[in-house]
Amino acid sequence: MYALNFGAALVKSTHLDNFLIARLKHKEFVYLDVNPGEHTISTESEFGLNELKLLFKAGKNYFVRQYIKMGVFVGGSNLVQMDETKAKKDLKEDDYKLMEFKK
Repeated sequence: MYALNFGAALVKSTHLDNFLIARLKHKEFVYLDVNPGEHTISTESEFGLNELKLLFKAGKNYFVRQYIKMGVFVGGSNLVQMDETKAKKDLKEDDYKLMEFKK
């Protein structure tokens, strides 16, 4: 999962199956090993959480981009699954830093 660099001043929590996994800043990413099956990734928005449900398969890499969107009072964030080629290009070109994930 990586955070798009728009909205650099905002930091939003990101969860996997209701467990906090990151508070990504712009140009940061986190790598997780996830058990196969359906999982829900969620992130803070202005009026609650935005969720992305994905069916994970063993041995496959998945890339999710977190981005900031305009809100009525404050900016919120949303999630989108990204194509592996595009995501790797984004991470390489924009010099992203790996954020350490602590359980």
